[in-house]
Amino acid sequence: MPSTKVHPEKSEARLWNALASFWRPIAFFGLFSLAILATDYFIAQNELDALKRYASEDLSVVARLNSEAITHWVESRISDAEVLARQISLTRDIEVWLSDGSPADDRAERIRLRMATMGVYRNYGEIFLSNTTGIALLSADGGAPTIDPFIRQLESAALQTRTPQISNIRLVPEHPDSTEIIICAPVMSQRDARKAIAVVFFIIDPQLDLFSLIDRWPGKSLTAETNIVMRVGDAVQFLTTPRHATAPSSLRRPRLLQLPLASDTPAGAAARGFRGTMEGVDYRGASVLATITDVPKTPWLLETKVDADELYAPFRRLRMIGLGGAVLLILIAGVSLLEILRREQADLIVRQLRAELREREISQRFDHLSKNTDEIILLVDDAGRVKEANERALSAYGYAADELIGRSAQDLHTAGTSPDYLNPDRMRTDRDGSPSVFESVQRRKDGSVFPVEIKARWTKTGGKRWLQLIIRDITERRERIDALTQLAMIVDSSGGAIVGEDLSGNIKTWNPAAEKLFGYSASEIVGRSANILLPPDRPNEIAQLIEKVRAGHEVNGYETVRRRKDGTLVNVSLIYSPIYNSEGILAGISAIVIDITERVKARRIAEHTSRALLTLSRANEALIRAASEQELFQNMCRVITEAGGYRMAWIGTPRNDPEKLLLPVASSGTDEDYLKSAKVTWSDTERGQGPTGTAFRTGTTQINQNFANNPRVALWRDAALQRGYGSSIALPLKVADGRVYGTLTIYANETDAFGADEVGLLEELANDLAFGVETIEDRLAREEYTANMAEAMEGTIAAVANTVEMRDLYTAGHQRRVTEIAEAIARKMGLPADRIRGLHFAGLVHDLGKINVPAEILSKPARLTDVEYELIKTHPQTGYDILKHVKFPWPIAQIILQHHERMDGSGYPNGLKGDEILLEARIIAVADVIDAMTSHRPYRPALGLEAALAEIKQGSGTIYDPSVVKACVEVIESGDAKFTASESEPERTSR
Repeated sequence: MPSTKVHPEKSEARLWNALASFWRPIAFFGLFSLAILATDYFIAQNELDALKRYASEDLSVVARLNSEAITHWVESRISDAEVLARQISLTRDIEVWLSDGSPADDRAERIRLRMATMGVYRNYGEIFLSNTTGIALLSADGGAPTIDPFIRQLESAALQTRTPQISNIRLVPEHPDSTEIIICAPVMSQRDARKAIAVVFFIIDPQLDLFSLIDRWPGKSLTAETNIVMRVGDAVQFLTTPRHATAPSSLRRPRLLQLPLASDTPAGAAARGFRGTMEGVDYRGASVLATITDVPKTPWLLETKVDADELYAPFRRLRMIGLGGAVLLILIAGVSLLEILRREQADLIVRQLRAELREREISQRFDHLSKNTDEIILLVDDAGRVKEANERALSAYGYAADELIGRSAQDLHTAGTSPDYLNPDRMRTDRDGSPSVFESVQRRKDGSVFPVEIKARWTKTGGKRWLQLIIRDITERRERIDALTQLAMIVDSSGGAIVGEDLSGNIKTWNPAAEKLFGYSASEIVGRSANILLPPDRPNEIAQLIEKVRAGHEVNGYETVRRRKDGTLVNVSLIYSPIYNSEGILAGISAIVIDITERVKARRIAEHTSRALLTLSRANEALIRAASEQELFQNMCRVITEAGGYRMAWIGTPRNDPEKLLLPVASSGTDEDYLKSAKVTWSDTERGQGPTGTAFRTGTTQINQNFANNPRVALWRDAALQRGYGSSIALPLKVADGRVYGTLTIYANETDAFGADEVGLLEELANDLAFGVETIEDRLAREEYTANMAEAMEGTIAAVANTVEMRDLYTAGHQRRVTEIAEAIARKMGLPADRIRGLHFAGLVHDLGKINVPAEILSKPARLTDVEYELIKTHPQTGYDILKHVKFPWPIAQIILQHHERMDGSGYPNGLKGDEILLEARIIAVADVIDAMTSHRPYRPALGLEAALAEIKQGSGTIYDPSVVKACVEVIESGDAKFTASESEPERTSR
């Protein structure tokens, strides 16, 4: 190394600079302390904000889930009420029972058992039946319920709207420490769908049913609670009992809480319209964080809250720990600074005077090591101080050259650590030249740290020994190792089965959850093909899924079946994710396997129940539309297979012969030829022991859940399995007296297809079908009776008309012709058929009152006197008096009374005007004039059709109804009706 000349003036300047540099560490310490405190403050504030944000999100999620649960609960309870109140068989029993006077008979017990079954099934406190006047008739538990004004008001609303009504939560009048919710549903008449015949009430204890939905909380909490509130006038009413409310000593629970609307509580803000998350004080005066949300389809609001003390308690503890750590770090840094200053002060002068010579020598030797390398290179002297550093070291630690040179290498390590190579004893003795390699953590100027790998060895340069440190930053390597370690821990601790596979489908990793799901240990299955998990009917599924991933397609939520070690099958959902190597090339597959057995089972039950409900709904529609028993049977079978999705359905009725066969009268579905060879009987023989024969013979529902192993269906097994039938159900069809007249048999594809809920709905369908048969029979009987009565009535009226006309030949045929003209006019005006029929009967006897007029006046060939004319004018009143007490479906007596009234009031007998006159009477008035003017009279010949038309046209709007005149003219001119002169005198209505 070349000699170096020391300049005294330069050394003196360096000395003063070194002494002045003592203030820099002190200033740095102050700034360092402030930075630590500021960092601690900002971290704490961010943690507090994050805690509030996460708490708000949690409260919102809980509030939304509770709101959805309450809405679903309200809808399901109203649906219960509708289902019970609209059951055809139940409403038929209630209507018959009420018409019999509500006796305590078997029908009443059947109604009570229906209500009791619903009460037990859905956990209702009480179900009772009342009439439409508010009198309780029957209770499911046999008690005597009280209908107070509150219940009566709810009943009135249900009867007015003809829909179920649900009340608010209220205190039970007899038990002030209990609450209840009341649902009432009108029971509509089977004969008149617009008429309510009774009301069913459901009494619900929300403490046992509703409140349990909102009592749940995602985690343990001593203060969290959800309350249902609503605005009542100028107050906010709690509908649930607050968790921390206290009750009077006389009650088991506190009365429902009520607060002023203007209160600053979250409940008060909710009643005033606030929605969202807020901080405030609750009914106890405690600070809380609360979320307010609506409950759809109800006037209720949800207040979901938690005490601020509980929420922020973990933060306060962590805040104290963080503050203590910051103070401790500042103390350590202060102590370290004092130690550095003490050492520096002792040898400052000597080191500064010798520094220039040393640095020049070291610099010359160090240059060849430090250039063109990404590694940190330091030279450290015997005192452990840095004497040379390359550019990579300056950039890595963040120091300038004059800051790093001369600094203790210990300062580059984190506080509290002292690596062996800086141990003073080893600094003096470990100089054999052999390198030592170890990992450590280095600290930058700004206080941040980074992991390193250090290779330390002693070297000799210019007669002096130096510690050479080659330091490599291993941050990326550590991050990769940490990520892999964390991933391995996640996989092993995951509750879901996670399987790693290569692109050939061979298993590479197998976590404990996979072992639990499939029964294979990792040692048994790793290295084997994943095809071992496939059932026989899916041999290529794994390869197909891997190909989808190769093609870049997503495999997420793929539902399939896998085989366990014991051979049993399990329903699973698969998520396939690609695994790439360091070069970005697809190297394998990560498969997450989720057991969805319970989900599939629940979905199957829901699908079957929904299928039965849809079938029942469509069957009721078919029942209403059916015109005959055969049409009803065939439509019912079609609905079961098409709407319900069942494989086949058929209805059988018995044949009373020695074989006692059940003959198919209607069927629908696939492979109906199965019935041709089935030969089902209802006798107590081998062919009568199947589900259908047994159902007919015993009158009870018979279920066959599996054709493959049920010995009772052995005779039909092969044919059924060949056609894909998995299970079946046979239901007896009974009339009102309990007699079985047939069976309904339904087949499904799958085994175990008929659960309890589905069976109940199908039994209801069978009952409705039986009721439909009875209804059709009753309707056909009524229609036959009505037709006979109508025929008899028409014959009677014709006889009366003939009796009138027999008194005088001049009146013969007049009433019939007027009737024909009137009917043609009515059809042209678009009157309904029933109204035209009433007009027909009125026309046939419109001159019935002339039976009281002497025949010689009716046939007099000369002009009538005033007295005679007044006698003629009495015939409408006389006809009315004769028929006014006869109960026709039409106002025939009124039509007869008014057929000589005129639009301007000039008619008789009452001088009615315009719309005061029945339309039928106005039609007969015009038809009467047409027939009178086109018929011969004793004192003059017929005037002709043109004169008749001129007469009604001239009087249109003043004497005759213009719409009737218009229709009459169109009928005549179009040729829809033909008129010929009559040789008889039709009527004497003028002089």
